[in-house]
Amino acid sequence: MNGGRNKETGFLEYDRLTGLYGKEKFFEQVKERILQDGRPFAFIRIDLDRFRLYNTFFGTGEGDNLLIYLAEKIKEYAGIFEDAVVGRMESDIFGICCRYDENCISELRDKLIAALKIYNDTYYIEPSIGVYVIEDKNLTIEEMYARASLAGESCKNKFMVNVGYYNDGMTDKLLVEQELMNEAQKALDEEQFTVYLQPKTNIHTEEPYGAEALVRWKHPDKGLVSPGKFIPVFESNGFIGRLDYYMWEHTCRLLRRWMDEGLEPAPVSVNVSRANMYNPNLVDTLTDLVNKYQLPAKMLQLELTESSFMDDQEMMIHKVKQLQEVGFTVLMDDFGSGYSSLNTLKDIPVDILKIDMKFLGTGVGNGRSERILASVVRMAAWLDLTVIVEGVETKEQRNFLESIGCEYAQGYYYARPMPWQEYENILRHPGIYQREREESTKKLTLLERVWSENPEMERIFGTLVRPAAIYQYTGSEITLLQVNGEFNLDFGYGASAERQFENNSQYVPDDYTTKIRGAFAKCMRKRKTAHCDYMRMEENGENKWYRMKLQYLAQEDEKAIFLALFYDISQEKELEREISKYRRKMQRNDRNRLKMLLVDDDQMTRILAKEFFKEQFKVIEAENGKEALEILQKEYETISVILLDMNMPVMGGAEFLKNKNASKDYSDIPVVIISADDNPFTQIEMLKNGVNDFVTKPLIPEIVECRVQNVIEYNSRFQGLIREYRKKK
Repeated sequence: MNGGRNKETGFLEYDRLTGLYGKEKFFEQVKERILQDGRPFAFIRIDLDRFRLYNTFFGTGEGDNLLIYLAEKIKEYAGIFEDAVVGRMESDIFGICCRYDENCISELRDKLIAALKIYNDTYYIEPSIGVYVIEDKNLTIEEMYARASLAGESCKNKFMVNVGYYNDGMTDKLLVEQELMNEAQKALDEEQFTVYLQPKTNIHTEEPYGAEALVRWKHPDKGLVSPGKFIPVFESNGFIGRLDYYMWEHTCRLLRRWMDEGLEPAPVSVNVSRANMYNPNLVDTLTDLVNKYQLPAKMLQLELTESSFMDDQEMMIHKVKQLQEVGFTVLMDDFGSGYSSLNTLKDIPVDILKIDMKFLGTGVGNGRSERILASVVRMAAWLDLTVIVEGVETKEQRNFLESIGCEYAQGYYYARPMPWQEYENILRHPGIYQREREESTKKLTLLERVWSENPEMERIFGTLVRPAAIYQYTGSEITLLQVNGEFNLDFGYGASAERQFENNSQYVPDDYTTKIRGAFAKCMRKRKTAHCDYMRMEENGENKWYRMKLQYLAQEDEKAIFLALFYDISQEKELEREISKYRRKMQRNDRNRLKMLLVDDDQMTRILAKEFFKEQFKVIEAENGKEALEILQKEYETISVILLDMNMPVMGGAEFLKNKNASKDYSDIPVVIISADDNPFTQIEMLKNGVNDFVTKPLIPEIVECRVQNVIEYNSRFQGLIREYRKKK
């Protein structure tokens, strides 16, 4: 397909790679169809999750092959719809406009998932499908596409969810974003944006050395607006360029003010957005700015994210060299978050690397991640690069960084972002920084006592791979004292995490706040453990479910200290809702159904398996082999099959089999192993031990159901033959 241009409009009618309609021609076809009659149409947007990673792993050539294959399948499967038209929007984004049919959309989803699995079974590829059922035909086609895009975003990275339907709440989010944009220029003119500064600290001397300038929006009516709300909006529409310059100039003013007062400030770094890196006048603009305030260029350091270098690396290299030639120090922020970090470091001549503690993934203590970070720090030293690690939250992280030779750290362990006036006070009174940190640690005397009495516990706390926090409870007030890195990843920094358990919290509804307080009171009363499930409303409008498990640690007067672990159980709750409508029917039929003993310590596997077999069996659950043997002793006469995991606490699958096979009462009950281990030698060994079949995780419903049914039928026939043989004897 040559992708010929339309003579009147000048746009390409056909996509050169796939042969489908290009975006403009597709939109033209959509408009013609939806105006035909009153029957409802649907605008369907399809893209691939993690396609950028696929390109990285397999190369852009193979990425193109995947897109060609996907285009062919979409065009083929679109045939199930009436009056369908197909086009490619860009990259891995495709569109279908057709008569609306919910069943056909579900069929399209299933066909695409199956086709992608066949295409490359070594890499998990899945589609996200956004659907806008066209109700308002007065909307522009671009608006319809935007609504389908919002619907597609709603199902990304959600377990077993590949299709999202547009609703008005998604537009409400757009309206909020539009409201932010409507107020942005006024906020800039009225200087509602203010400079906050977060110190960078020399780990060895424990003294601050410079800071990073961060923007905060102090809205006259809404109060402090989170940067997480307005920065992405400004980045998407280009306003970020003006906000960048505003922050650069205000930072220069502060530096000039401090230098005039003889305070000898260290350099302050400012963020340079990707949009500004494409500004051809960037070098002149920054040079003119520091000259205007008579500052050495080295006083205004420039932070660029690593992802900025991914699009046009040659241009970025040239721009960085120009900035360095006129005296600016360039920092690469978020090093390690991209997909070509070492290659980027090799080619781009930055001066300082900034690495977030999230680079470690599961946090300090898992061995492999520590070694990787230590290697990066050593490699940077060989290249004469300074390393600053940000997001440092705990003493353990700080000590680890010192042990691997890292010089500078930034994070809440040392200081939160603060109004520039507070930072100025530190410059005027250098000793206040250390005194304030010492005073803040004195407030945690009870917690310090816990750590000193259990030195290993403090280390373990920092290495936990799930969100964890230390709380103080007085019987009426819950105070957050310390968190680990995973906690910050799940709940965010600052007020959102600290105030989530307060009365009338915007994060946790009152009913659940009451449950949480009840769990704290119970744990304090019994001085043991307690737990509760609660719902938390995220800032993006979604609801997430958590299970909080409390462990009593210590008490002094009316204050008690607790360790809290948090488990995301949103998927479990979602599955519970899906199967709740069947429970009454299942209960009515329980007496007439066969029984299955399901032995697995993984709750999600048990939930899925119960869903698979809800029509055939009453499923009895056990979390380990010991529990399963106790159940067998009571109910072996009614159990038809056993689904068994091998790796479990207390008693594993192998020991369970040994005990089961030794009993004449239930040795003949068939067993199907479910395991993540697909090693054929393991399977052979299990079959030798009397196992009837073997299924590997993740569980595929059709395969599991067929194998279980085959095992039961075979066992039934075999037992029948045995009975006939015994009669003849």
